[in-house]
Amino acid sequence: MDNSSTVHFPCIHSKHGGEINKLTCFVNHKIKGVVKSIGLQESVIEKLITASRNHENTKEAAFSIFVRVQNPNFQGRSYELAFALADKLSRYQLYDENIKYFATGVIESDGVGKVTKIDGINEKLALIGADISNGDVLFFPKQNIDQSDLEQAALLTKITEKGAQYFPIENTRDIVTLINPNIVFKKAKNTSYLKYWILPVLVILIGYFLFIKSSVETGEMLKEVPEKIPEKSVVKGKEDVDSSQGIMEPVEMPMDHF
Repeated sequence: MDNSSTVHFPCIHSKHGGEINKLTCFVNHKIKGVVKSIGLQESVIEKLITASRNHENTKEAAFSIFVRVQNPNFQGRSYELAFALADKLSRYQLYDENIKYFATGVIESDGVGKVTKIDGINEKLALIGADISNGDVLFFPKQNIDQSDLEQAALLTKITEKGAQYFPIENTRDIVTLINPNIVFKKAKNTSYLKYWILPVLVILIGYFLFIKSSVETGEMLKEVPEKIPEKSVVKGKEDVDSSQGIMEPVEMPMDHF
């Protein structure tokens, strides 16, 4: 493994106040597309990677990872932002061993990296505030900011007074640029609109195919129709019938016939 990053996240337990857990993300730059995990389901990690790396269009987006959780005996999804942070710190080589990184937040499964509100934010901020130090960094959902919550305001003030920084974010794409503004991701082309016109195009193509098929079958049927009936038809007897005019014409008879 080439690089590794450790990020701490708070866990609230029903029987006691809670604890600060941590996960470490190892990245392999040589192998692509492999996901391994100890303490977390690999299928869940794969979905998180898809969402968290959605905005990335760099070679680092394909790097393989290995995730290890110190204590896997916890519940909830608020570790997800910690994972996304550790993943990006490792792949873009932004991890600083002199800094302790904290994160808590849920990443939506919509595949675009949206960071959403979590429960018990003040309890988790209290746990982090007791452990955070000068120069450390905290990431949490911007949706959890409540200007009217005096307790929350006091907890955040305590964190800054210790010399730490906190970043309320809305999307995982904000992580890298907040740590290193020199890294700017190019905006990827939005192809989500494709799903809206694929079906109509298919319907049109199928209709066109059926029209062509029907035209070919009609052409084959016309080839089997008998030739046009002659304009004049011979009638046995003394007179011919002009089928086009419907007029009886006299027939010349030999003189010796009489």
